[in-house]
Amino acid sequence: MGQACDARRLAWEDTLVETDVAAWDVVLFADVVCTDTAAELLAEVVDALLGQSGEVIGAVGLLRCGVAELFPAMRLRGFIAQELPISSQVLASAIAAAAALEKANSSDLGAVHGPPEKRCKLVRWMRRSSSGQNPYPDMSEKLRQQAVDAFWERESKLQIAAGWEIWE
Repeated sequence: MGQACDARRLAWEDTLVETDVAAWDVVLFADVVCTDTAAELLAEVVDALLGQSGEVIGAVGLLRCGVAELFPAMRLRGFIAQELPISSQVLASAIAAAAALEKANSSDLGAVHGPPEKRCKLVRWMRRSSSGQNPYPDMSEKLRQQAVDAFWERESKLQIAAGWEIWE
C-alpha cells in the first residue's frame, strides 16, 4: 500500500492547527512571494509546519518584489537551498503558457522580463544538518543574488508613461 497524502491551502497569517506543527514531510509552494513582508511570513510558516527531516519545494518567481529576502529568511531558520533543474518538457510548457498569457496582457510577460529560466527557479530547501554533513552545498546566497539581479534588470528596463510616478 502507498502512503497517505494530504494537501491543503494555507493562509499564512492564520494560527496553525496544533496537529500541523512540525507534522509535514513536504511543503510545496509556487510564486507566492510578492511583497517585502511575504518572504518572512512564508519562511516562518514553513519552519513551523515542516518536520525535522522534511523538505520544501518552491517555484520562486525572481521578478517578484520581496523574493530576494526569502533566501536569507529561510537560511536564518536553518535551511539550506538547492536549485533544482527544470526539465525541457516543463520549460516548454511554461513558455507556451507564458505566450498564451502574453496575448491576453502584453505588458505582463513581454521580452523585457527575459527568458523563463531567468524569471523562475525551482528550489529545494532542507534543514541544515547539525553534523555539518549536508546533502548538497547551500546555494542561498547565489539564488538571492540572482533574484536581486533579475529584479534590478527588469526594473531598469521599465518605461514609465509621461505623468506617472513610481511610488512603491
